Amino acid sequence: MDYVYDVLVLSCLANFRLDKMGDTLKVYFSIRPETTPVGGFQGRKVRKFTEDFIFFIDDKRVMIPKGFQTDCSSVPRLPLLWLIFGDEGEIAGYCHDYLYRIDSVPQVTKLYADDVFWAAMEFTKDPKRKWKRRWMYFAVVEFGAGSYHKKEVEDKLC
Repeated sequence: MDYVYDVLVLSCLANFRLDKMGDTLKVYFSIRPETTPVGGFQGRKVRKFTEDFIFFIDDKRVMIPKGFQTDCSSVPRLPLLWLIFGDEGEIAGYCHDYLYRIDSVPQVTKLYADDVFWAAMEFTKDPKRKWKRRWMYFAVVEFGAGSYHKKEVEDKLC
């Protein structure tokens, strides 16, 4: 019943692509990325890659370079939202943040990067509950435009 409710709510929201949520993409990687905390940015934890991280989108190899800084998943620090979604989808957030950079390799559209976010969450099963993954995907599709292509790969967040 919860699934049906989620589908009904999400399908009613404008411009939401429930039927296209990364279903045709496969994102995978073999090791957890090595990162270290380096501080905070707008109330969010910032992590820096201590080595290159390689992941695959279908059969295309993508490398996030050593030194890349990310705030993981950018959940607003509003009490209820943070309680439900905070610290979720970490590795998917890394891939998504990298692809949102203006000079990422490969260059992808915002919607493609959002679909990679969905596919990476599906691969890692993080968050564990699918309804949370759906809402996080919805959030990047609807509210991520303000961050798309605003920073370069080498930019430091803190």
